[in-house]
Amino acid sequence: MGTTSFLVLFFVLSSILCSAEIRVSSTTAHTVSLEWDLPSGTSAADVAGYHIYRLSKQVGTTVQSRFTDTNLTPNSSYQYNITWFNKKSGKEEVLSDVISTRTRNSGVGRVLLEWSPLNAEKYKNINGREYLTSPSFSTLLSYRHYRLRAYINPTVTGTYSFLITFSLYEFCELYLSENDQPSGILIANTTKPQSSPINLRAYQKYYLELFVVGGVREVEVGIQWQADKQPMVPIPIEYLSPYDRFNGRSVNITEAFEYATLTHPRLIASEYRFAWLRTQVKVDPTVAALFQSIKSSADKILTQSPVVYEPGPTRALDLARLVVTRSQTLGLVYNVIGNLTYARRAWAEIEAVATKWPDWKFEEIFLTVAEMSYGVAVGLDWIYNTLTESQKTLAFNALFSKSFNNAIGVYTGTLYPPKDAVGPFPYWPKAYTNWNFVCNGALILASLATYNETSNNKQLEFILEHAINGIKIALETFAPDGIWYESPGYWGYSYFYMVKAFAGMESSLGTDFNLPLAPGLATSMFSMMSTSGVFSWTYGDSDYDATPSIPELLWLSQRFLAPVVQEYEIRLSRSASVEQIVWYQQILKPISLSQLSLSLDELFHIDTFTGQYWASFRSSWDQTNANTSALHTNAVWVGVKGGHPGCDPTNDHSHLDSGSFVLDAFGKRWAFDLGSENYEVPGYWNTSSTRWLYYRLRAEGHNTLSINPSQKPDQVVGSASKIVDFYSSPNISYAVVDLTPAYSEYGISRLHRTLKLENRTVVIIEDDITSVTDGVVWWFMHINSSNSCLLYTSPSPRDS
Repeated sequence: MGTTSFLVLFFVLSSILCSAEIRVSSTTAHTVSLEWDLPSGTSAADVAGYHIYRLSKQVGTTVQSRFTDTNLTPNSSYQYNITWFNKKSGKEEVLSDVISTRTRNSGVGRVLLEWSPLNAEKYKNINGREYLTSPSFSTLLSYRHYRLRAYINPTVTGTYSFLITFSLYEFCELYLSENDQPSGILIANTTKPQSSPINLRAYQKYYLELFVVGGVREVEVGIQWQADKQPMVPIPIEYLSPYDRFNGRSVNITEAFEYATLTHPRLIASEYRFAWLRTQVKVDPTVAALFQSIKSSADKILTQSPVVYEPGPTRALDLARLVVTRSQTLGLVYNVIGNLTYARRAWAEIEAVATKWPDWKFEEIFLTVAEMSYGVAVGLDWIYNTLTESQKTLAFNALFSKSFNNAIGVYTGTLYPPKDAVGPFPYWPKAYTNWNFVCNGALILASLATYNETSNNKQLEFILEHAINGIKIALETFAPDGIWYESPGYWGYSYFYMVKAFAGMESSLGTDFNLPLAPGLATSMFSMMSTSGVFSWTYGDSDYDATPSIPELLWLSQRFLAPVVQEYEIRLSRSASVEQIVWYQQILKPISLSQLSLSLDELFHIDTFTGQYWASFRSSWDQTNANTSALHTNAVWVGVKGGHPGCDPTNDHSHLDSGSFVLDAFGKRWAFDLGSENYEVPGYWNTSSTRWLYYRLRAEGHNTLSINPSQKPDQVVGSASKIVDFYSSPNISYAVVDLTPAYSEYGISRLHRTLKLENRTVVIIEDDITSVTDGVVWWFMHINSSNSCLLYTSPSPRDS
C-alpha cells in the first residue's frame, strides 16, 4: 500500500536542423505556412527552437524556422506570433510582431476539363471529365469540344490581363464572369488572344472558361495572366478551383444525373486520363516505372484462374478483394497499351463471379457484397468498349440481383440477414465504422458505373442518395483533429472506398457534393502522417508493418493542394498500385518534409463517443540515413495513447491498451504493439467475456501495466483514460495520461503515466501509482529480440 513511481529511460541519438527567413510563404484553404529569420544577433547554435501561436493559442513547436498550421477554415483571417528559446538565457523570448494572413477559398488547386462531340448541347451530353492540376491541357482525344472550367480566386485587388496560349492555330474562346456564375463575357479568342485589362477584387470568386474546338492534331492550350504590369505567367494553380455546377447548394440526385458522363470509362480514371498515361509512360520515368510494375502484376494474373466460390465469410471477403485487385490491374493495363488479352482476362473474372457464384455472401458479410460490387463495376467500366451487348447485360444483371436489390432492402429496413451474420447488420448504412465507408462507397461506385445502362435508373438514384447520406454520418468522426478512431489500419481501409467514391462522383457527375469539406477531413492527411515513425502505430486491430503506403493520399493532396503529402506518399511506397499511377501528378513539385516543417509534437483528442486520446513526439520529419531515401530512418518517434480500453460500443476493434506506447529510432521499432489477433478464433467478437482472454487484446499484450493480473480483463472495460496534460517545447515535451479509470477496480486510487521526450534524444516513461491495497504491478514492453535495448528503471516508493 502506498505510492510508487517507476521511471524508464531510453537513450537515443539524433540531430536537429535549423534554417532562416520570415514571411507567410504560402496558404491554401486549410493551411498557412510561415518562415522566419534567426533572431537578430544570433546564430543557429543560440536557438533551441520555436513556439508558434495562433493568437494566444500554441499550435506548434519546431526546431526549424518554418512551420505549417493545418485544419484551418477556408477564406478566413488568422494572426500568428512566434517565440524562440534562448539557449544562453534559458528563456522564451518574443521573435516578432503579430503576422496576419488569410486562407484561400476551398478546393483550390485543380481545374475541370470536359469534352463532348461537336454537335453536343453546350453544357449537357458530357462525354467525359478530368480534373487537372494545371490551367493547360492537350487535345488528346478525338472529340471536338473541350471546355476548361474553373473559378479564379485572386488574393490581391488589382488590374489583370489574360492570355490564351496554343501550340497550333485552333478555335479558342476565353470567357470571364463578374461573379461565380457561368454567364461569362468573351474577353479573348484565337484572333485576339490577350484580353484588355480587367479589375478583379481579392478573395472574390470569378467563373473562367476556355472553350476549344479541337482538330485532327493534338494541340496544347492554356491560360496565362498578368497582374498589375507584372510578367505574363501561367495562372498558378493555387489561384484556381474546379467549377462545380451546384456550387455548394443542395441538389437532388436526379438533377445531378442530368449532367452525368455518358461514356465509359467513368470511374476514377477517364479516357482522357488513360490517354495521358499512354504519353507519360514514354517520357516520365516515375510513370514508366509504376506502369512496368503494374504490368508485371497483370502478366501474372493472366496465368491464374478466376476466383472460385468458397464457403465462409472471411475467405469470401478475401476473394472479393482479389477481384478488385485483378479488375483494376487488368483494366488499367488494357487501357494503356490496348492489348485485348488483358481485357478478355478481366472479363473472365467478371463472368465467373456473375455466373458461377450463387450469391455474393449477403447472408454472411455485406462487406463481401460491397467489395465484389466495386470489383465487377470497375472492371466492367474500364473494359466496357470491348464487351458485347450480351456480356454487358449479364454483368449488369448480376449487379442488380446479387448487390443492388439486397442494398435497397437494407436501406429500407425490409431485408435482414440471419442472426449469425458478421458485422453491424443492418446498421452499416449509418454506422460510425469502416463498414459505412466501404459499403456505401462501393455501392456509390457501382451505381455510377451502371447508370443509364439499364431501365433501373430510379433504383440507382435511390441507392446513391442513401449511400451519400450514410457517408456524411461517418465523416463526422474525423472532426476535430482528422483522426480515424478505429486504428490506422481501418483508417486506410476507410480511405480506400471513401476517396474512390469522391473521385468517382467527380468524374461521373462533375461534383463530389462537397463531402470532402467535412470538418477534420482536410487535415486527416497530416494526422495520418503523425501516427507513424519508421513503422505504423498498430494499436487496436491493426497489423504491424512499415509505415503504410496510402495512395488515396495522392487524391486528397490534390483536392486540398498539399503537394508535400504527395511527396510523403511517393517516398513511402514500396510497391506500385493502380491508384498511385491514376492519381500521380507531375505538376505537383516535390517538397521535402523539412521544408514544410509540421509540428514535431501532436496531441489528438476525438470526441467522447469515439474515445481515442493520444499524443506523439518526434525529433525530425525528414531525418534520413545518407544511404537511403526512406523517411524517418534516423528520427526518434514515440507515441502514447489513452482512450476507452476495449470498450467503445461503436468500435469492436479496440483493445485493452490504455497507456500503451510505441517507440521508433535508428530505423527500427524498439517498443512494439503486437496488433490484431486472428478474427476467426473462438469468441473473438464477444466483448463481454472471451475476447479478453487473448493475449494480444489484453493490457499485458501491450506496452502498459497489468495490476493484480488474473483471467479477468486487466483494464476496466468501458473506462475513459484521457490525456490530462500536454506540453511541447524544443528541449522537453511530454504527455500525461490519467489511467486511474482503467485500473480503478484493481486497488488503485490514482495512476498517471507520463511520456517525455527530452532534447529530442531521450525518451522517459514515468508511472505514478497510488494504491489502496497491497498488490502486484507488471510493467510490460514488447521488443524485437534482434534489437539491443537497455532499460533503466528507478522505483521510488513514497508514503501515501
